[in-house]
Amino acid sequence: MQDAFGSAPLTIQIVLDDLPDRNCTHLVSNGDFSVTSDGLNRYRSEYVDPIAEILADPAYQRLRIVAIVEPDFLPGLLLPAATSRCSAVQASGAYPAAVRYAVTRLHAIPNVYVYLDASGRGVVGHPDNFGRAADLLASIAGASGAARRPWRASR
Repeated sequence: MQDAFGSAPLTIQIVLDDLPDRNCTHLVSNGDFSVTSDGLNRYRSEYVDPIAEILADPAYQRLRIVAIVEPDFLPGLLLPAATSRCSAVQASGAYPAAVRYAVTRLHAIPNVYVYLDASGRGVVGHPDNFGRAADLLASIAGASGAARRPWRASR
């Protein structure tokens, strides 16, 4: 039905990239939500929930959906706040809460494979950041129950 060349499911990729005050170090691409305007709750209800509802539609159950969740969110948490907006983001806890929510919602859908970006070696490779990054990623992945769902290798 969804594979014109046989019975193997198609693999598609989507990227979620709309954290509240995303890219807080830049003056452009701030995203649609702000931590100062209930951005975390709006991110959940207006962004993640509709995406999860679409992906959970039975019409797409034969697709293998790779969901890349908020690439490059770690530097905003691990590096010193470069702007007052970054300070507000770090103090709010919005990034880890938002990513944890997205991972948990998408992980619950059987044909969705969630990918978390671990950033680059310039940030995570720094001795002061490596342990914090590993702990943060583990807490996000653990919240989803990912450790309890068996890994399914693609063929």
